[in-house]
Amino acid sequence: MNIRLLVALAFTTSACGPVPTTPVAFDPAAPVTPVDAGTQQPEPPQPAPDAGTREVGQPAEPDVGNEPEPVEAPDYADRGQVAVESEQLQVRATEQCTMTAVRFRPATSVVRGYALFLHGFSRGRSQFLGWGEHLASHGIEAVVSDLCHASVAGVDPFAGGAAIDILIDSIGDAPVVIVGHSAGSMAALVAGAESGTTVGVLGLDPVAPREGNLNDQAVALEGMLAALVGAPSQCNSSNSGVEIYREGSADMFTITGATHCDFEAPTNFICTATCGGSAGEGAQSAIRQLATAYVAWKLGLDDAALWWDEESDVLSQLLNSGQVEQLR
Repeated sequence: MNIRLLVALAFTTSACGPVPTTPVAFDPAAPVTPVDAGTQQPEPPQPAPDAGTREVGQPAEPDVGNEPEPVEAPDYADRGQVAVESEQLQVRATEQCTMTAVRFRPATSVVRGYALFLHGFSRGRSQFLGWGEHLASHGIEAVVSDLCHASVAGVDPFAGGAAIDILIDSIGDAPVVIVGHSAGSMAALVAGAESGTTVGVLGLDPVAPREGNLNDQAVALEGMLAALVGAPSQCNSSNSGVEIYREGSADMFTITGATHCDFEAPTNFICTATCGGSAGEGAQSAIRQLATAYVAWKLGLDDAALWWDEESDVLSQLLNSGQVEQLR
């Protein structure tokens, strides 16, 4: 044999190593191993959970501190804390009548505008001075006036209302809520329907006039009309004014057991002796609460509206107390 061939065979045998003598069996069911397992890509790292992110299935945490605080209605049952000053006004309404009024000014006002109080048949401003003091002590200006064209023979609501308009004009262009008691509630309708600054009219135990129809005035005040009513009696002509106020879709409440005198502040012996006395502090407190709230609401204090809002818990509690009933 050629020496070169022998050297080549020896080199080939040592490089390839010995040929295995035992065959390797192939199992088709065995898993296939990747050719290059070392090059397999690792799974991407998962981001850390955000403290503000809720995982699926995890209950939501309560949103502490963002819930709206409940609104509390102002309490008008008792005198407020605001200091009050008063002054007397005189206005020449007609050649036959000069009106005298008392203006109550709060040291700090909570609304712009004022309430104007009108007395009833055979009464005077003296029976409503307590109302002026009360409203001003809650930061609401009030004017308490005598009525022109009121006598023992009755109250002329048309002439009386026209005179009230002159008084309103003399005070200025501030918004006004007119509050009238008994026959004064009819003069309030006339004045309210004619005055361009009226934002509300509230009747206190209203009594219809002996003559004249005021339905048109009531309709003209729809959306601005309300009434608080006492028990039927001879002094309120068995609630004769209710039907007129109803023509204007007035919001109305009956004050349980209240007499005609309970709507005055202060009343006197002449009224209590004639009109069945008084139901006492409970009825008077409810009247002060609702009347003051109505004035404040119509002059722009939204929280005061809770006392007149049918859906509010404030009114519901008052109705449930039995002191007040809604009058449809």
